[in-house]
Amino acid sequence: EVDITGATEPFVKHSYLVKEASDLPRIFKEAFYIAASGRPGPVLIDIPLDVQEEKVFFSYPETVSIRGYCPTFHGHPGQLKRAIRRLQMAERPLVCVGGGVLAAGAEKELRQFIEKARIPLVHTFMGIGAFPTESPYSLGMIGSHGHYAANRAVSKADVVLFIGARIADRATGGNPHFAKNADIIHVDIDPAEIGKNIGALIPVVGDAKEVLRIFAEKTNPLQIEEWQVKCKEWKEKTPYPEPTESKINPKYAIRRLSKILDSDAVVVADVGQNQMWAARHFEIKGERKFFSSGGLGTMGYSLPAAIGTKIGAPEKNVVAVVGDGGFQMSLPELGTLQQTKVKLIILLFNNQRLGMVREIQDRRYQAPFGVYLDKNPDFIKLAEAYGLAGRQVSTYEELEETFIEALDSKTTFLIECIVDEKESTL
Repeated sequence: EVDITGATEPFVKHSYLVKEASDLPRIFKEAFYIAASGRPGPVLIDIPLDVQEEKVFFSYPETVSIRGYCPTFHGHPGQLKRAIRRLQMAERPLVCVGGGVLAAGAEKELRQFIEKARIPLVHTFMGIGAFPTESPYSLGMIGSHGHYAANRAVSKADVVLFIGARIADRATGGNPHFAKNADIIHVDIDPAEIGKNIGALIPVVGDAKEVLRIFAEKTNPLQIEEWQVKCKEWKEKTPYPEPTESKINPKYAIRRLSKILDSDAVVVADVGQNQMWAARHFEIKGERKFFSSGGLGTMGYSLPAAIGTKIGAPEKNVVAVVGDGGFQMSLPELGTLQQTKVKLIILLFNNQRLGMVREIQDRRYQAPFGVYLDKNPDFIKLAEAYGLAGRQVSTYEELEETFIEALDSKTTFLIECIVDEKESTL
């Protein structure tokens, strides 16, 4: 027998090995509570075959009480006062938000705080969607694949307020001098994350929604006009992607898609260059959402995740952004699309490469590559074989027309964009 609970220990928040069927009602109640409270995470319930075959009187508990598990939702009043006081004294303050803001459903409170305090904001990769990109306070994403203005602001800030962010190496870009000039205020519901990757002058353990509500209530507008002007100058240095003469510029394609999609659309990004093209150039506004597998590197994620998203929100337009490598790792999901009659838009960037790996190999080794995909199938014919619609585009006139056609389609529509094999991530 495989030790399932042991094998999954690094990936789950908690696990149960059920020994008595009579414990199942309590375990179900506790599992859902643990999964959804504090820092959300998966809970494994391993039910052996002999327990599965037992009969049990099922009565679902109304309350839950777990000894030793008591997440902190409200930040310590003293620490909150210290954090607000340090922010008010700052000359070059910056807010950095991560996925914890989204997990807490704190987007509204974040926007109220930022617009009242008038502090520039950056986000980690997992923080995409927490704040509208069109806001004058938004500087973009930090990290090795981040925006120039965002990384520049972190390097020059004298106070950085991190909210719901782990500040892992993808966010720091591996820079040993990350935020070296700044006093760090770190807000997170999981105390284990505070100080783990970067030291914090003022740690605040608490729920992002509750803490941001207090920040919005207690913080006064900051007089930091010179800093705001400097951040705006950095932001204006970020070039807008332009059409290329041959083949499709994927960055420009994502920008154009952003202009066409409605304000509650959902983009689900795969892994590789396509993930970063989408992360950097899909505009967050209104009720839009951006989903990804983060740094897990799970190629093939976007198609099944987009199907689940559409089933959960059938009224929204859902777009799966994927490369030719990742798409071929989840081809059987085309059958799921036909079976469920779910309608998606699949934006496939075909550069006949595992582009990000090719880019890294080219930069570090200048040697023959093992990531060429020169023998790709005809993706449009594959889609049609499953009864789906599709079109290959290689010009910008075709791109615009096909976006509209895909939105009007009654079935899933595959848009295959032919991309230069040497197209860069940034």
